[in-house]
Amino acid sequence: MIQTSDWRSRNHPAYWAFLAHRISGLLLALFLPAHFWALSRAIEGEARLDAFLRWTENRRPRSRCP
Repeated sequence: MIQTSDWRSRNHPAYWAFLAHRISGLLLALFLPAHFWALSRAIEGEARLDAFLRWTENRRPRSRCP
């Protein structure tokens, strides 16, 4: 008989490696298109890149450390 939900399998190191690999892959799939879009601003010209960098500078959380 095959059990469909074995709680012991979720405590195995291989399961945690699988989970970390899956999460990092999803985050990379979200990051790469945004990164390539930002790089395309640099290819289009200096003014476009500067405008993008100013836009990102305004959205960065301010640090409370001096």
